[in-house]
Amino acid sequence: MAKAAATNLSNCLAILAVFAINISGSTADPDPLQDVCVAGSRHHPPPSSKTNVYDEDPTSKTAGGYVFPGHGSTDATHMAASNATTNGTLTGVVCTDPRLLSAADFTFQGLNKAGNTHNTLGSSVTAVNAKTFPGLNTLGISFARIDFAKNGLNPPHVHPRATEVLFLLEGDLSVGFIAGDNKLFSHNLTTGDLFVFPKGLIHFQQNIGNKNAISISAFNSQNPGVQQIVEAVFASHPSLPDELLELAFGLNKEAIRSIEIDLKSLSI
Repeated sequence: MAKAAATNLSNCLAILAVFAINISGSTADPDPLQDVCVAGSRHHPPPSSKTNVYDEDPTSKTAGGYVFPGHGSTDATHMAASNATTNGTLTGVVCTDPRLLSAADFTFQGLNKAGNTHNTLGSSVTAVNAKTFPGLNTLGISFARIDFAKNGLNPPHVHPRATEVLFLLEGDLSVGFIAGDNKLFSHNLTTGDLFVFPKGLIHFQQNIGNKNAISISAFNSQNPGVQQIVEAVFASHPSLPDELLELAFGLNKEAIRSIEIDLKSLSI
């Protein structure tokens, strides 16, 4: 049984990888300027003469003042890479010296492990993006495993930077997205089905079966991002004015406070 599940997961990832690569031409991620750019800061000491592998950046706070441009123009990438050392962004992140790389930098382990669904929503997302898997940096692709307990829900949310294709590995899901004209496109999936969620549109998944469900998603961005709709509106920092929420949703202050309290109990 375990071997069969592992085989199914491998086949699923292969299908989704092909899909994500095929749609990468429409990705918002810029094209790489070199073969690989594993996010990190492991550097050899600067060589005696410069090569086309990396260039000196006197403003960089990385070891030896050297950065490895990943994508974008050289000047812009150097500036972003320098900024990345202080603001933690992935755009223009410093690349690990390619001479220090090994196959381990391009290997991620853990998608075979179930996420913890013992929470209010009954779901768990294991994200595999450039933040959790540095080898994906500049490659325009990422993945996620979503585990659902019975009746578990991945609530309405958006991925601002990527299209998502979901493969249902086990179980039964109700999935859907809302188009710009507020038309709902929804479908009930069974094991082996695929469903695509267009970039930036509100979408959801919910377990409608009598057992746990597992899905694997692929995105055509190394960092698709995620924004939960209800949380964005009722738990922003700073909070939206009560007057705005009252007018927009027809709620009174007591209802707004109740929603805010409920959100604090959710593990979104």
